[in-house]
Amino acid sequence: MSEKKSYVTRAEVEAFLSQFSLPDGSNLVARDMLRALRVEDGRVTFIIEAESPDAARAFEGTRADLQQALSGWRASASE
Repeated sequence: MSEKKSYVTRAEVEAFLSQFSLPDGSNLVARDMLRALRVEDGRVTFIIEAESPDAARAFEGTRADLQQALSGWRASASE
């Protein structure tokens, strides 16, 4: 029987995002591209703010990978 992940906190999400490498080797947190991170009501949401439309297109694969990786996480109701 598989177990679901336990609730995750904002700090855990930030730590995860810091470890997820972008194509240039940096990360969303280090490049200050993360906006509106919310961990509530059993959901994790955030916005990736790219510096241009071309950069946004380049990060589409990264966005999809992050969405997939976080899809099984459950947000803490207290965060």
